[in-house]
Amino acid sequence: MNWRRETTEAAALLAQTGRIRVGALSLDSRLQFEVKEWYVSWRNARGYAEKRDELSERPVNPKPESLDDIIGHSAVVLADQIQKAAPWAKSEMDLQIEVAGALKEFARRAKITLEVHHNITVATGRPDSVYSNVIVEYKDPGTLSGNRDGANNKKLIEQIRQRFYDMRREENRPMNSMFGVGTDGKYFVFVRFRDEKWTDQEPLEVNRYSTERFLWALCNLGQKGKPYQPEYLHGDFESDSLIAQEGVKLLHGEIGKSAGIS
Repeated sequence: MNWRRETTEAAALLAQTGRIRVGALSLDSRLQFEVKEWYVSWRNARGYAEKRDELSERPVNPKPESLDDIIGHSAVVLADQIQKAAPWAKSEMDLQIEVAGALKEFARRAKITLEVHHNITVATGRPDSVYSNVIVEYKDPGTLSGNRDGANNKKLIEQIRQRFYDMRREENRPMNSMFGVGTDGKYFVFVRFRDEKWTDQEPLEVNRYSTERFLWALCNLGQKGKPYQPEYLHGDFESDSLIAQEGVKLLHGEIGKSAGIS
């Protein structure tokens, strides 16, 4: 894949809309990344409908896609894109751009707002991508293996664990609210901290099922606002909560209307 050519094409499209000025790319490497990411997202949007139709038959009376449906379909598409990107990607940056662009299209279809920062400095390091409470680290294709105890795998796990400590120290985030992901395009490594201990598991090959887990983590923990964790849900919906009280009152009223009770 020729990123120089595709970046030039993307820049020309954006220049037509007035979103960037001609010649700006040569001066700003960050802008280059954003243009490439936008181009991947735009390219994916064009082909998404065709790919979705290959995965399932259209119902006679189509219903709006549920989040389950969107994540299931998107997982197949994203896994396919990652698998195809791994052979030609020459660096972790190539892989990062491909995945980041695809996730923009996923967020659009799922109608969620992913709060993302790329290559920011947090305490002792620079995580590749941070989607709110989801930390993603990319590695050069072919770096990881299916053995959790492989040297590169152990190094990646320790790196992600350090990101957790950094985020807790710098941003006061609870360790159990974060989710760590590492990938080289062939394998996913997932890292959690639960019940006061690390729960990193064996590496999983990139496929529709492992990618679905990644997307669910983004939906639950990568959006703006509070994560869908028991402690947060309990705080909002316990019996003494105003949110819970208002909700019960509204629900009781609606049930009364349906039953003809005033």
